[in-house]
Amino acid sequence: MRFENQVAVVTGAGRGIGHAIALRLAGEGARVASVSRTETNAQKTADEINASRADAAKAYAVDVSDHSAVQKVC
Repeated sequence: MRFENQVAVVTGAGRGIGHAIALRLAGEGARVASVSRTETNAQKTADEINASRADAAKAYAVDVSDHSAVQKVC
């Protein structure tokens, strides 16, 4: 797998292109940090990934336009 032993932080992972990218990277072996402004959307993507690869994704609810919110996750 192309991204095995790699971690991908995907912003906007809750829907649209970000969601598709998160799924693709996970399919290529990456562990995914699913980042979305809402916990519900981030968790939905993480759950979808974890359904096929246990513990391959973790959800984070973060508004990436808020620097202090991003710092709390790091």
